Amino acid sequence: MDKQERTTTREVVPDSCEIDVVNLKTDIPEALKQWVLDTYTDIDNPSQLTQLQFNAGLMYIYNTCVLPILHNNKSVGNRYSIQDIKILSEVLEVYIELCMMYDKHICLFGYSFISGVSVDVLGQWEVDRKASREQQELAKNIRQLDEESLKDLLVTGKRNPVGVVAVLNNRHGWSSTRVEHISTENRLENADIVAKICG
Repeated sequence: MDKQERTTTREVVPDSCEIDVVNLKTDIPEALKQWVLDTYTDIDNPSQLTQLQFNAGLMYIYNTCVLPILHNNKSVGNRYSIQDIKILSEVLEVYIELCMMYDKHICLFGYSFISGVSVDVLGQWEVDRKASREQQELAKNIRQLDEESLKDLLVTGKRNPVGVVAVLNNRHGWSSTRVEHISTENRLENADIVAKICG
């Protein structure tokens, strides 16, 4: 087989990638559960992971479930094809579900770990007029969910409020006086964003 024939053969990628995108909804949660069992002797459920351990699991998922699809799709550097953006949007949906299921913080860094898209690139997509509408919406949604996720952590009372407010202040310009304004309206707002992405 000469070089031209090999190139022609390798072009038949999008159909197989479409199948893999569908499988991500089941492959990613199963991969995370199996990684927990293979990695830890004292943990048998992802909900028991610390945020750092959860992030390590996200990096494992990227390498085993996401990277192979993007590699087959010929992503080069920070340039992503239309098919890649579809995959990354699907990954975002699964990432949100995992975080909500296991009570973890939805954030830019977590999505970066599971998708391989750097935080800097996500920031560029949010403000760059040359970015596609899909790229802009993806980055904007993650940033909104980052803040809403932190608000929810305050509402549930499962985290140290001082630490959570410090992160809110650092990333979103909060001050401790704003904590008293958190109400069920924040949870409804968060639900609206998730419904928009996952619906």
